Amino acid sequence: MGNKWPTYEDYFRFVQHEWESADPATREELVAELTRLIIEAPGQAVSAEFPMINKITELRPIGQRHRSAGVLTAPVGCRDFLLSADD
Repeated sequence: MGNKWPTYEDYFRFVQHEWESADPATREELVAELTRLIIEAPGQAVSAEFPMINKITELRPIGQRHRSAGVLTAPVGCRDFLLSADD
């Protein structure tokens, strides 16, 4: 795949582990925050098919690499999840 996961199945298991590592309250907060950010854009809505969990877990390694880039405005539970290293 051109990254640290040799197969998509390995990546998918990583995503599942990342999501399950967050407590339920943080998961709710992450979904609410990403939803808010999407609908904040004029004329935007969140489709029922939007892969919310995948997008949130994809943002975590980005947050880990770019700790000073905007994530500090996220709610505390979101910020903790996005910045914590769990490789």
